[in-house]
Amino acid sequence: LFVPAVVSAQTPVAQATPKTAPVPQAAPVPPTAKAPMAVVAPELNELYKLDVERYREQALTLQGQADLYRVQARAFEEAQQTLASAWSQADAERSAYDRGQTALSQRQYDVAIQRFDQVIAAKGTRTDGAFYWKAFAQFKLGRANDANTTIDALQKSYKDSKYLAEAKILEAEIKRMGGQAMRP
Repeated sequence: LFVPAVVSAQTPVAQATPKTAPVPQAAPVPPTAKAPMAVVAPELNELYKLDVERYREQALTLQGQADLYRVQARAFEEAQQTLASAWSQADAERSAYDRGQTALSQRQYDVAIQRFDQVIAAKGTRTDGAFYWKAFAQFKLGRANDANTTIDALQKSYKDSKYLAEAKILEAEIKRMGGQAMRP
């Protein structure tokens, strides 16, 4: 026999809920195993440290080279200044010598003596010639003692001068003339 079930308004009707498959969970990582990044990170850290050290060494090398270049630049500038000064002195000596020669040719013996004194004071390459020509100008002015003193200075200071032979001739002429001025 069939007995119908009586459903009352107070009894809730059970609804069917769909069954879902269970979500699989990840297996737990054992405490001794390392994650992939944990393995790579120390190696990257070491490489980073090596790179930093290499760049630091390169920076020090470059700084040393820069310091060396600065020192070389200063030395070059000083050499240029020294060279310019030497050229200037050589020009001044050459100019004074040439003006002394010009004064001799114009029979301005006092002016010539002053110019040759400038060359002698510069102690350059024409000093021995300046001594000789100064003695010659002194002789022309009748200042035999001064001329002999100048010749002595030439002979003592410049033993290999090409002007020594000329100076000996001038010295002999001074003795022959007895200290009198030579006629122009």
